Amino acid sequence: MDQALDTNSFDVKALRDRIGWTQEQVATYLGVNRSVISRLEAGQPISGPVRRLLAILSAAADKGIADTLLAVRVAEAPESLVTGTLAGAERSEGEAAA
Repeated sequence: MDQALDTNSFDVKALRDRIGWTQEQVATYLGVNRSVISRLEAGQPISGPVRRLLAILSAAADKGIADTLLAVRVAEAPESLVTGTLAGAERSEGEAAA
């Protein structure tokens, strides 16, 4: 595991730049909103499952297989996670009022 993950100063932006992912792609991999990635890059402490998933992502980046992780995550994710929509959010206002 990357030793940088043993502290709260892990540089999410540096990892993201190293693998060439957008904040949205990292968010999809982690199963969080893009704003979470922004906060992590601004220095919010990293803990729990996010820390473990970043450790896996960092190791995959070292092996050059990070894109495989994203492809698997997207394939297994519910559509709402991938598209950023909630069930029923695509209905028009007229349908919602009916």
